[in-house]
Amino acid sequence: MTLGHRDSDIIEQWARVRGRLRNDVGEAAYRSWLKPLTLIGKRGSKVRLAVPTRFMRDWVVSNYSEKISNLWAEEEESLKGAEIVVQPPARPSPKSCAVSEAPSVGGPGPARGGGGGEA
Repeated sequence: MTLGHRDSDIIEQWARVRGRLRNDVGEAAYRSWLKPLTLIGKRGSKVRLAVPTRFMRDWVVSNYSEKISNLWAEEEESLKGAEIVVQPPARPSPKSCAVSEAPSVGGPGPARGGGGGEA
């Protein structure tokens, strides 16, 4: 399940959970391990959170999953835990990385300079 416009309650809950995590674990640990968590949605009685790497998921599961689950349960009793999954950041599509073949500012003609440095 992905989040939609009707999921404002869970988004507000996630904001409160994140704030409490930040207070409980401290700024450095929060920025390193918990700030990268993103809310995906709910599946059954679990909230789904994503991290960018498997290493980060393993660390968060080992060190923070119980705390995260407890904080969510305080927000909404029907949530019985957190599922943390790996979801790498989206990569730009090849089209958005393509180099333009438009003429340079100097207009068409032979390239000047020969080696990329100053002449």
